[in-house]
Amino acid sequence: MAGYLPVLHAARRLAGMFMQGRQDPAEAGRILLAKAGLGGRSPRVTRLSHGKNNLTYRLDAEGTTCLLKQYFRHPRDMRDRQGAELAFLSFCQKNNIASVPIPLAYDRIGRWSLFSWLDGRPAAAEDITRRNVALVGAFLRDLAEAKSRSEDLCLQPAAEACFSLLDHITLAKRRVERLLHGVSRQRTCPLALKAEEVARRELLPGLEREEERLARRYGQAGLRARFTWEEMVPSPSDIGFHNILVMTQGLGFVDFEYAGIDDAAKMLCDFLCQPSLPVPAEFLKEMRPLFGGDARAGREIYARAEDVLVLHRIKWCCILLNVFDTADAERRLFSGSAAEVRALREMQLKKCVNYICRYLKGTEHGIH
Repeated sequence: MAGYLPVLHAARRLAGMFMQGRQDPAEAGRILLAKAGLGGRSPRVTRLSHGKNNLTYRLDAEGTTCLLKQYFRHPRDMRDRQGAELAFLSFCQKNNIASVPIPLAYDRIGRWSLFSWLDGRPAAAEDITRRNVALVGAFLRDLAEAKSRSEDLCLQPAAEACFSLLDHITLAKRRVERLLHGVSRQRTCPLALKAEEVARRELLPGLEREEERLARRYGQAGLRARFTWEEMVPSPSDIGFHNILVMTQGLGFVDFEYAGIDDAAKMLCDFLCQPSLPVPAEFLKEMRPLFGGDARAGREIYARAEDVLVLHRIKWCCILLNVFDTADAERRLFSGSAAEVRALREMQLKKCVNYICRYLKGTEHGIH
């Protein structure tokens, strides 16, 4: 148990920082509803989820249903998630992309945002069909086409955006290094020692092999060459069926806290690699029209996605083990117990080992 106490104590301290002066969601919702011109009565508030980065609520008032979100910010991770999401959704709204929530009002000081309500259910494994993958492709194509029409593209780089092959390598390398650094400070935690063993035995050698392979293929100049503007797209970043709602007509897309401009190949890799609701590689051919009539650009981007796919598999293994990083554990478990920390770590370590066995051992998994 002692190995979990430093994380738990830090989480408790962070909980106090987060809770101190926090506005009641009903009051925050009332103010933002009035600001959006939707009445000023106190809404009925239903807690929806408690994610690692935010709190979300359903608001019902005067015949209107909205989504209220409060964004969590860690002192060591000051990325403006609220700003990224508002900018991305405003871009969608300006370009008539209707399958996402509409920003209605926000409070930057309190980190509250009010959005229109998408009436649907969270996607499940049985919803990962060729038809729905094609609908995801249509959504991403709409984003790419909107970029080509936009004179004023007010989007910042996405979280961990890649602008060269070297950026893809560096991203995976930083993830592995961060994981090793985190577990190295938890020598009294048996699960942290197991996570370190997995990282050193599987992830680090795989990363080194991929770096050497890409260096042989492209040379240092090729690795450092910047991608063209045409190869960069407005990316949801955390794209996958875990952030999709199945609606009566079509799909709805949510959660754009990491969104921005990014390499189209990285966006495809994240869609394929996301472990919660994985997409079979053969389904990605449904997304080949993503780049419209520019067949050459499409071929190059798909070829690059195949080249960097293993790097992003390694990255996602590290993301599965984020619970061994102190800052992530503080965000995710600031109201939890030592037993909950241990149970979550056991579960994530098992998921990571299974992911490695499925995708990184002995078989080439490409984009066909």
